[in-house]
Amino acid sequence: MTDIHDFINRFDPSDVARVAFAWNGKHADDFEDANLDFRRAVVKEVLANPEAASVELLRALVDAETAFAKEAWGTNLWVHTLAEHMLIRGSTKVVSDFLTFWYRGMDAHCELSRVSLPAHVAEQCEAFCAKRLATVVSESEQTLYKEGVRFFGALAKRSNAPSG
Repeated sequence: MTDIHDFINRFDPSDVARVAFAWNGKHADDFEDANLDFRRAVVKEVLANPEAASVELLRALVDAETAFAKEAWGTNLWVHTLAEHMLIRGSTKVVSDFLTFWYRGMDAHCELSRVSLPAHVAEQCEAFCAKRLATVVSESEQTLYKEGVRFFGALAKRSNAPSG
């Protein structure tokens, strides 16, 4: 475990390759991800102690797991939890990444749609998307940020709604 803890505590962007999705290009029984075991050990520790992980590590894990989901045709029900921590701690610095990962395929989209955020974080993300929507020119970015405004707006509304 020391190696995992050291990796988490000392994570640097140059370490992304150790947790990245390293696919062999095959599906079904021949499917392999060379980094899967190490990445899942890191994920297990990060889920147990999310504060120990940097925003950059959280981003790398969500990136790898949504790329995995696209090719493995399935996802794990904890990926949204990593994304929540990424968004809460990274806010507008990671919104574009989140939206890219969210659009990575049906499985990633469904899983990341489960995020729950404090109202102020959702509102910041919604405002960021609205601001970007006003300046982007490509149709794909317009779609991404338009959906971001809708998604984060709905999250903010849900977070502000009285419970009961």
